[in-house]
Amino acid sequence: MRLLDVNSADLRLVEFSDAESVEYSILSHTWGEGEVLFADIQSGNFKDKAGYLKIKYTCNQAREHGIPYAWVDTCCIDKSSSAELSEAINSMYSWYQAARVCYVYLADVPFGDANSGFPKSKWFTRGWTLQELIAPRDANFYSKEWTNFGTKVELVDILSVLTGIDTGILLGQVGMETQSIARRMSWASKRTTTRVEDMAYCLMGLFGVNMPMLYGEGKRSFIRLQEEIMKTSDDMSLFAWRRKDPPLGLESGLLTDSPRDFQHTGDVFPYRNLSLEPYSATNRGISITLGFPDRPYNDIYIAALDCPNPKTYERCVGICLKRLGSRDQQFTRVRLDHLVMDAPHGTPQTVYVRQGGPLPGPSDVYHQHWIALREGPVKWEGQRGFHVHSILYGPAASLPFHATSLLSNWNVTAPYRGWIPKGLKREYSIFKNVNTLAVVICFKHTDGAAISVMLGSGSDAGVTADATLCISGDLQYFVSQFNPKRLSNSRVSIVLGNHTVTVDAQRHVLPGNILVFVVDIKIRPHDDSDAHPIKSKRKFLGLR
Repeated sequence: MRLLDVNSADLRLVEFSDAESVEYSILSHTWGEGEVLFADIQSGNFKDKAGYLKIKYTCNQAREHGIPYAWVDTCCIDKSSSAELSEAINSMYSWYQAARVCYVYLADVPFGDANSGFPKSKWFTRGWTLQELIAPRDANFYSKEWTNFGTKVELVDILSVLTGIDTGILLGQVGMETQSIARRMSWASKRTTTRVEDMAYCLMGLFGVNMPMLYGEGKRSFIRLQEEIMKTSDDMSLFAWRRKDPPLGLESGLLTDSPRDFQHTGDVFPYRNLSLEPYSATNRGISITLGFPDRPYNDIYIAALDCPNPKTYERCVGICLKRLGSRDQQFTRVRLDHLVMDAPHGTPQTVYVRQGGPLPGPSDVYHQHWIALREGPVKWEGQRGFHVHSILYGPAASLPFHATSLLSNWNVTAPYRGWIPKGLKREYSIFKNVNTLAVVICFKHTDGAAISVMLGSGSDAGVTADATLCISGDLQYFVSQFNPKRLSNSRVSIVLGNHTVTVDAQRHVLPGNILVFVVDIKIRPHDDSDAHPIKSKRKFLGLR
């Protein structure tokens, strides 16, 4: 640490390896034109610079207080050295904390204009001055003319109103660890920095983290800050943010790119749930356990954070998530302007929430795509009904299926009621090409009616279905007739004459990166009366 010798007329700099071994004062201010830099001290050309006056004020005040040294960020750091700059920024909170006193210089507030000028000072809007307000154990506030407005203790009430920070935090009577991450972020939500990256770097001390400086990374620095916070904290209020007026359709991960999104969520705090699995950043996104509802609403899940409603202490704070295409357990955050304050606790589910970056195309994710037929129409001996007449499929669908045992182990093939005749396959490979027919299951009724159900590939590694009142023709005929219908919420229903064909497909990813759609097919008369086969038959035959 490099300090100014306040008893030296020429601003002599002295280096100390251990800052705790020396007593010093420290200056908090906002930068302006003509600042005195380290190089200026080295060359001796600094007395004509505008920034010299506040350094002179600082040294004079330190001498009056009997403090031998002073630290001023403009001239005590050699910013031409990236290593020194990084060390200083990572140490700055502790340096302000260790100082005997902090002198806060409000260069834009004349002493005679204290009542109206004090609250409007630029000092209250800057990112770096947040830690300079909180960290020092003692602070004195000075006007433009270096007239004392009062100490932090004397001004604590107005400082609390202006900054939204509790008086106990400002006076060091309450530990920083008692404040939720969302609350600490909210303190910085209205502040700005000249460089984008500094909005993250100036907050490291408030969260007790360190990280290297990478000027040029832009808003990525704030993402890195949150990733560092995650390593030492399980406080889910980190994810309790909302963005004002985001672009329509914008998606995000759990982390935001600015503290401004915490402006209205500072009252959110976490439960202390030690039973939850720890969350962490992975190459698939943040792996985290959240409370999920039984089903989505319009493809959106309200996922409950481990944070109660801060007003009622009932239910949870929730965020809106959407599944990334058809990928298992991969989600993205949507409706970024929305934070649900009464989300049910839901069922704990561990998912991955992707922070950003391109995803591979869905069809490239899985080595193989398959359809496995599970449940279908059954015609028992002596009864009337539909039975499988034939199954048509192309060369790709005839590939050998090696995951039958895996399906059995995963318990996804039951119930199978023996509706496919012996000698015919139950599993068929799907082309990765979109809307390509894979297999045709032709059903015939004991009364002569015929229905063919066609299954094929869909967009986003999905499955599609169609049906027709015909069982004659080869595969090419059905290819020409295939009008693929995407399954909505894993189901599609198709009306054909007096019957409705319903296709359900459950999606499973098996070891070996094999994507399998387990398909159930139901064919029912319009009155849906399985319990009255005679009535169903008469209606089908047109009899009353």
